[in-house]
Amino acid sequence: GSARLRDGRLRISGDDGVASSGLPAGKIHQAVTTSDAFTVEAWVRPADLLQRGPARIVSISGSTSLGDVSFHLGQERTCLSFRIAPGEGEAEWLLIEGVFTTPQPSWHLAVTYDRGAIGFFVDGVLVERDRVGGDDEVGRPLFSLASWDETLPLLIGNEATLDRPFRGDILAAAMYDRALTAAEIDRNFRAGAVLGGG
Repeated sequence: GSARLRDGRLRISGDDGVASSGLPAGKIHQAVTTSDAFTVEAWVRPADLLQRGPARIVSISGSTSLGDVSFHLGQERTCLSFRIAPGEGEAEWLLIEGVFTTPQPSWHLAVTYDRGAIGFFVDGVLVERDRVGGDDEVGRPLFSLASWDETLPLLIGNEATLDRPFRGDILAAAMYDRALTAAEIDRNFRAGAVLGGG
């Protein structure tokens, strides 16, 4: 569609642009469900600071239906949007306000998840912590990635339904099978900033 890879940067300019793994994201699924932890990281340059949907930056999903979403990282107007699902039609949707408020060359975004604990980082700085799911009577997390749907693809720049485009540039995207430390995220931000934002 309207996704173009130029100079190592993915540009989405229309509604139908998306980069997709095509096949299920099996390696990612196996790694993160084993560790029950992950980090999603992206360097982005939105073309519109008020785009919404939420506009998808990175996701593992099959549609906008809650039952078809493992997670998404996105933009909802000036907010950073993050949805994470334990499966079975349930999901937590978290909005971090005041991220895309003033034009700047690019944003470095990272979200860590570790057995229910979530950390949100913008330009190398922890801006918020949250927790989803709680624990059962013996202290085990109620929220687990083990029930993620292993058939869903990895998507960058849009939803599988092609109705949640992130208009702008995605300069880099990465996933890890553990929660990166604050020091590691700051190091990645500084390395990318030296290179011009990704």
